[in-house]
Amino acid sequence: MINLSGTNLNSFSWPEGCSARIAMHKITQDVREYAAKQGIGVEVAMEVGMKKKAEEFKDKGSEIYLKS
Repeated sequence: MINLSGTNLNSFSWPEGCSARIAMHKITQDVREYAAKQGIGVEVAMEVGMKKKAEEFKDKGSEIYLKS
């Protein structure tokens, strides 16, 4: 289970205009929107999403870098 209790991405000191910060905020917003549409909590949405991605990873041969 993914434990996000006490996690606040806004509490980190991200450099202004940092693309990682922008990407993290976008991902966080996407997860919140997905959870709201599904009527589930953010933690449940994260757990479901991670399980889905793990299955995709296994189905594609568990390789970090896929050959083109």
